[in-house]
Amino acid sequence: MRVVRFACVMLIGCGGSSSQPTVTPDAAPEIDAAVAPSDAASDAAVPPPHVGGWRMAGADAAGSFRVASTGPSALATNRLFHDEPEHKLSAPVIDEHGNLYFTSYQDSHLGDVVSLSPAGAERWRVAAPRDTAISNLALAPSGDLVAVSSIGFFPATQKVVIFDSATGAVRSGAPIVSDLTDLKVAPDGRVYIATLSIGPHHGFEMRPSADAPARWTRATGGRAFAVSPAGDAVVVVEDSDARPATPLEIVSLDPATGAVRWHHTVAAGLDQEPAVSIDRDGSVYVAVSGTPTPIDVLKLSAAGELLWDHTEPSFQQPQRVILGDATVSVGAFGDFFGFTIRKSDGMPLPGAINQCSAPLAADAADRLYLNCAAGVMVTDPLGHTLAQWRTPTTAIALSPDGALYVWPFSTSRQSQLYRIQ
Repeated sequence: MRVVRFACVMLIGCGGSSSQPTVTPDAAPEIDAAVAPSDAASDAAVPPPHVGGWRMAGADAAGSFRVASTGPSALATNRLFHDEPEHKLSAPVIDEHGNLYFTSYQDSHLGDVVSLSPAGAERWRVAAPRDTAISNLALAPSGDLVAVSSIGFFPATQKVVIFDSATGAVRSGAPIVSDLTDLKVAPDGRVYIATLSIGPHHGFEMRPSADAPARWTRATGGRAFAVSPAGDAVVVVEDSDARPATPLEIVSLDPATGAVRWHHTVAAGLDQEPAVSIDRDGSVYVAVSGTPTPIDVLKLSAAGELLWDHTEPSFQQPQRVILGDATVSVGAFGDFFGFTIRKSDGMPLPGAINQCSAPLAADAADRLYLNCAAGVMVTDPLGHTLAQWRTPTTAIALSPDGALYVWPFSTSRQSQLYRIQ
């Protein structure tokens, strides 16, 4: 049996815990029930389709890099969709109607937030204040576009900003105390923020909505985190500020209070940046590496039981964990730039073949998307090629109408967006 491995030209893309959350029960304003359902309701709710926005350059809130739509067929054509010469575009976020949202910067001082229709017509454009960077775009269940506004460098002055997705009208949210490293919007509208302050000291917080202050915080913070597809759990991979460093902890938190539900201690020596994903059944997958190798992929149940632990001795620095129907694909550095194993037992796939690059995403048909030297390639879980298009080196975003958007990294083409359909 062989593990699917991906050769790459350029990588894209229990008990309690000693750390308890700081809860501010009265600090947050009242939340409108239509925007943020009750805890009981949100636990059972099905996520609205636009949560995560089909964004593949960043992760969906669950970190699965899996979308509910099926991408283009092998007969689809690739064309230039949008170009803003002398500008640098970000990877787009796409809503349930196929509208795109991205940033466009002429230089580090002047930039816009832009929305396009599926036909490429400009719906709105909002200029960012001079010397302000807008990043971490995400779609909320309300339909709002949530982002982070930053002024200066580490430590930057940051706050959450909210754009009306229909008009581009802007309102400000609460400030962010430390430098943000990641932001995710959950299916119930809660906003989770991981931060890093001088030290370095990681932090983690939950806001009941994009325009509310933190309801609870954790001082140990999140090296990586994911929110369950139902929004009823958040899993954080934490470390402490102690020196010498202590092993990483995988911690499941109650979204409403930040209380620890369970935790699992990672083996000593596996202390590099992790990647985490939560499946639709609540199973948790964490990939973490040592210095420099190996990579371990752990599967834990929704209750925190370790189900299996798979070791890849020649890999390091996991980038993402992609969840297929029956497989787990990990993008990483090594002899090849990724591998795929079975969900059921963490074992390699019989009959798998090596591939050209690290996996970027999976679609509803269980097809994997890769960024290869010759362009975007689509394969089945065993690595057999299903489709390929010549495109620049890229990140991708899949639209609910089956279109594939390509965002080049190349300096000469970073003003462009391509569409495959």
